[in-house]
Amino acid sequence: MKKLIEENYSIKVDNLVECDKYGYCLIDGDYYYLVTTAFTQEEISNIILLLSSIESPLLSHQLIVNNRGSLLTDSYVLLKINGILEENYKVTDIIKFNHTELDGEKLKKIKVADWKTLWMEKLDFFEYQIREIGKDKKVILDSFSYYLGLAENACTYIDKVVGSGLNAEQEKMYLSHRRVYYPNYKLNFLNPLNYTLDLEVRDIAEYLKNKFFATDEDEVWDEVQEYFQSNQLSVFSYHMFYARMLYPSYYFDAYEDVMVDGNNEDILIKYIEKIEAYEHFLDKLKKYLARYVQIFDIEWLSKS
Repeated sequence: MKKLIEENYSIKVDNLVECDKYGYCLIDGDYYYLVTTAFTQEEISNIILLLSSIESPLLSHQLIVNNRGSLLTDSYVLLKINGILEENYKVTDIIKFNHTELDGEKLKKIKVADWKTLWMEKLDFFEYQIREIGKDKKVILDSFSYYLGLAENACTYIDKVVGSGLNAEQEKMYLSHRRVYYPNYKLNFLNPLNYTLDLEVRDIAEYLKNKFFATDEDEVWDEVQEYFQSNQLSVFSYHMFYARMLYPSYYFDAYEDVMVDGNNEDILIKYIEKIEAYEHFLDKLKKYLARYVQIFDIEWLSKS
C-alpha cells in the first residue's frame, strides 16, 4: 500500500495505519485517507458533478488526483482530510449540511435513487445469496425472515404514499449521504465519495436508526424532537422519513459485513436483541408524527 501511494501520488509515506474497514490513513504533515471503492469512472464523474453544483461554503475532504490526472488508482481514491478525524456531527450539523445551496440546473443531470426499486432488488439478491452460500449462517437464517418482512413493510408503505397521490416529482432534492453512521465522525460525514442527491430525510433517518442501536433510547428521542421542531418538511417527506425508519438498513449493512467481508455473525445480535424495543420506538414515532401528517396504519406494529 505504501508503494502504491508513493508511486502514484508522489507522497512520501511516514506513517500508514488501517483507519477503518474501507481504507488507510497516512500522515505526511497532513492527514490523508486512502479509501477503496467499487465506483466506476462514470460514478466518480457524477460525484464530481454533484460537488460542482455546491454554491455555498462547505467543509469537505479534498479529492486528490494521481500522477496521471485521475482520481481512481486501481480501486482506490485518495482524500486529504479536512480537520480533526474524531469530530462528531449531530442533528444540527446534519440539517446544515442538507441545506447546502446547490445549482438547480446541474442537479437536473443527476439521477436520484428510487428507494423502493433499490430495496426490492437488494432483497431479491439477499434471498438468492442465502440460498446459495448462507446455509451455515445460523444467526442469519433465524433472523432474516423478520427483517425481510420489515423491509417489505417499508416498500408497501411507499406504495401507500404514492397511491395517495404524493410523489417525488415536485420535491426538492438535497445534498445527502449514502451512509450516515453513529457516532457520526468527520472521516465519513465529510467524505465526498459518500455524497449523493436525495430527499433531506435520508440522512436523519439513517443517523437515528444507527444511534438507536448504539445508545440510550431517551437520547435518540430527544434528537427526534430536536429535528422536527427545527426543520419543517413537506407531507411527502414526513411519509418518506417514516418509510426509511421502517427499512432495516442497519441489519442489512451488518448482514453484508458477514456475507461479503467474512465478519462473525455476532455483529447482528445487538439488532436482534432490540427488535421489540425498536417496534415500540416505531409506534411511538408514528404517534409523534401524527401532529404533522397522518401516518398510514401498520396494523401489526400498533399491536406490538
